[in-house]
Amino acid sequence: MDVEERRKVCVDTSYLLSLGPLPPEMEMVLTPSVEAEAERYGALPPMYTVMMPSATAVKRVMEVAGRTGDTVNLSETDVEVLALALELGCPVATDDYDIQNTAAVLGLEVIKGVQRGITRIIKWRFRCTGCGRYYRRKHDVCPVCGSPLRPVPASTQRLSSSRE
Repeated sequence: MDVEERRKVCVDTSYLLSLGPLPPEMEMVLTPSVEAEAERYGALPPMYTVMMPSATAVKRVMEVAGRTGDTVNLSETDVEVLALALELGCPVATDDYDIQNTAAVLGLEVIKGVQRGITRIIKWRFRCTGCGRYYRRKHDVCPVCGSPLRPVPASTQRLSSSRE
């Protein structure tokens, strides 16, 4: 099958570590940071393309992740993978639940690895472990009492059956 006929898929390191290469009809697209991580773990696939997303796509992912509260758990590599998938209009192959959550809000298709995958979109808020106050965004510590914050679901929305 010719490369132009193959379906592009942005692949996260978690997918490479759990499953490895995609079927031959799919073209694996990695960001430079996924390539570096996969190389470090000995999980580089035999064939792939490396691309970097635009700053505009990265900004859009960060805006959406900020609204869901996922910015706390998404690494720079995760954001780049999502941004590249958004820019290319292709699916994301990942076992990472935070990537899946943000991808669902962005309207991106997700190819799951060995994990079950998410069934609900979660919007997170943060609760102080000391005084119990809630915050919409993550702080290093609670502004009132100085205790650590932990993420808790603020709301959930069931994914449509086409994504399950």
